[in-house]
Amino acid sequence: MLKQASAHSLPHWNYRPRLKGLTGIYFNASLRTFALGLSGIFIPIFILEKSGQLSTVFLFYLLAVFCQLIVIWPIAKLISLIGPDMSMALSLITQIVFFLFLLLGNYSLSWIWPAAFFLAILVPLYWLPYHLAFTRIGSSKYLGQQISTISIFTRLAAALAPLLGGLIISQANFNYLWWLVIGLSLLAILPIFWDEYNYHEKPVGPSAVWRFFKTHRQRSFSLAFIGTGIEGALYGVVWPLFIYYQLRKLISLGLISSFALVVSILLAWQIGHWASRHPRQLLKTGSQLNAFNWLLKALATTPYLLGIIDAIYQLGGLLVWVPFGVLTYRRAHRQPFVFLLGREFLIHIGWIIGLALSGGLYLISQNWWLVFSIGFLALLLIGGLGKHEATARGS
Repeated sequence: MLKQASAHSLPHWNYRPRLKGLTGIYFNASLRTFALGLSGIFIPIFILEKSGQLSTVFLFYLLAVFCQLIVIWPIAKLISLIGPDMSMALSLITQIVFFLFLLLGNYSLSWIWPAAFFLAILVPLYWLPYHLAFTRIGSSKYLGQQISTISIFTRLAAALAPLLGGLIISQANFNYLWWLVIGLSLLAILPIFWDEYNYHEKPVGPSAVWRFFKTHRQRSFSLAFIGTGIEGALYGVVWPLFIYYQLRKLISLGLISSFALVVSILLAWQIGHWASRHPRQLLKTGSQLNAFNWLLKALATTPYLLGIIDAIYQLGGLLVWVPFGVLTYRRAHRQPFVFLLGREFLIHIGWIIGLALSGGLYLISQNWWLVFSIGFLALLLIGGLGKHEATARGS
């Protein structure tokens, strides 16, 4: 990939690249997703059990997201200097440090606060190069299939991970799980250096991002990215807490997540074909389906209902995130680094809004339906991108 970018591309340790296209990223993302699939949904539970306070969970993630808003700009300069390969490798090393601090958190809760800082660093170090790769070398014609391919890889890798993570914690403790994730994070570094992609971006500052996103043409993307962050906070933090409060069993929490992922894999490839041809229509349908799913979540009080509702959510999620990715990468094609930096910044703004609203609403009302209605509104913001883009094309 990008053999022509000699001025901005560096060789990989003086050996011939062996994997074509996005293959290296597929392998890396699969290993990383398996590692985070083992642990991701249990991190809020770990903090809740150690602290005994729901407010501590929200403060931990709020601290991480605030730090992300600050560090994203120096990290952008670092990525342009060291390139995507080293950036993604550094992200995985930072991920290892993050879990080492969680290990220490078993002995003293104060160690989780530096862990939040390393969580803030690892996110942009990984995701900016990841999205830049799809923007730079993704096929304009088959972008939906490429996104669904990596979705299949990562969902296969993550399918049994939550169940396995729940079993490890139930039969042993959190420490065993954290050590396993550390080992997998080390393995995930290797595939990064196995492909040809290592394009070095030109440095971009906050002023360039601001000038780009303040235009009326980017408003629908700005709102959609904020909605993405709000929805991510709800699903990544609040939803695992809700299931835990309902069931109080970590094995059940893992089983529900695993079942939902397995069901979603079955339609991923076909949705990729649809997304390449009709991304706007698919995004509108998927966002509406998943928006109403958030209103149903609060009604689920048994393992069966939780599993069914989450499986429907995962299926609807493919209808949202595959076409959303297609529209994002196509729009980012002209100014990839500027656009994707703005994307990361706005998504983290959305995370702050989602965490503050959901945490505040729950602490005030103790009403899960009110909390999940925030997810409903967030999906409407995301779906508005499909409506706006369709209108823009027709005008």
